[in-house]
Amino acid sequence: MPIALKRVLRLAERQWGVVARWQLEQHGLSAAAISRWAASGRLHRIYPGAYAVGHRAICAEGRLLAAILYAGPGAALSHASAASWWQLIPYLPDTTHVLSPIRRRSLKGVHVHHPKHIERVMHRGLAVTPVARTLLDLASVAPLDRVRKAVAEADYRRLLDLHAIDAMTGVGRAGAGPPPPPPRVRPHPEPARGPPARPLPATPDPVPGGQRPHSRLPSRRAVARAAGRSRGRRQAGPRDERTKGSAIATATLPYGRRATRSGGTPGAR
Repeated sequence: MPIALKRVLRLAERQWGVVARWQLEQHGLSAAAISRWAASGRLHRIYPGAYAVGHRAICAEGRLLAAILYAGPGAALSHASAASWWQLIPYLPDTTHVLSPIRRRSLKGVHVHHPKHIERVMHRGLAVTPVARTLLDLASVAPLDRVRKAVAEADYRRLLDLHAIDAMTGVGRAGAGPPPPPPRVRPHPEPARGPPARPLPATPDPVPGGQRPHSRLPSRRAVARAAGRSRGRRQAGPRDERTKGSAIATATLPYGRRATRSGGTPGAR
């Protein structure tokens, strides 16, 4: 077996059976040799510049790696594909999202993004964006409910780094300025307050037996005398009727105050 073929086979074993054209060139294969291998069935084209070695039956990991290899050196999984690889969402998207530092067009099944700066880490054998960047990218394309579940899963797996998210969004960065103030909430108008209520007159405390002290109320004799029913008094006339009404009004008022006529003074006749 040629030495070049042995090297390619060892490389394919480490990469789920997938290799890139630029990797084949690094292992000593020329363009003509790559074309011959593709014609003979040793290489099967998956994407432009990405091949499966020996057969086309590659696993899901191999298809993800083929998309990364197509995007070129320095590429990484991103968005929902990265979230799936971090196990933040329970499914693998049909379209593979990758970040590429070079110009690559999107293909059927591969969506290529071209950011100004690419942050990537190696996780389980594949280049992928960090968790903080993955969550931010996912939030730009996925529904809010799905993003919340991904954040909760990242927190459960102890992968959530809020400081990294703040750094990427600009919170706390020099020159970014203070965070925006919270929205103003219009206070509810207070109910109109009227004049303070006048306190009710104090009433004497009851005594045992349910009776009130007689010092605050006129005696029965005083009421009878005022009404003209005392012994030896003649029948009440018009003048005495006025005296009776005044006495009854006095008896019914608290604190023994005299009733007054409209515009008059107490006791005026």
